[in-house]
Amino acid sequence: MQLINYFPDINQLQLPKAIAKRAIELFIEPFDTQAEAQFYWQSGQTQLLILTKSNDVDMLSTLLSPALCQQVDDAINNPEFVEALPDEYALSLTIHSADGNGLYVIRPLDIDIEFINQTPAQS
Repeated sequence: MQLINYFPDINQLQLPKAIAKRAIELFIEPFDTQAEAQFYWQSGQTQLLILTKSNDVDMLSTLLSPALCQQVDDAINNPEFVEALPDEYALSLTIHSADGNGLYVIRPLDIDIEFINQTPAQS
């Protein structure tokens, strides 16, 4: 698992190069230049969460705040958009502020994150 709160360089992403390259392209796409995208990430509260294996998901609720877990759930189950990435990965985004700040989640398509919204049974 990797959580980043700045515009990443392709070599900083713990992903295969083809996935990282496409993700960076998608981060730049809404802007005219990479410099504009980097400035936006610096001035806002945009984050990127990278999940690469099932045990990353198992640790989410213990490593992330409840608010961030909710944002992850929103990015997976109610995203602004989902984009296919190479090697059966996906990039999804949830927007959580009027300024357009959000959370990008990159994950293998076979990871199930439904447990985030589950609450323990009451006795």
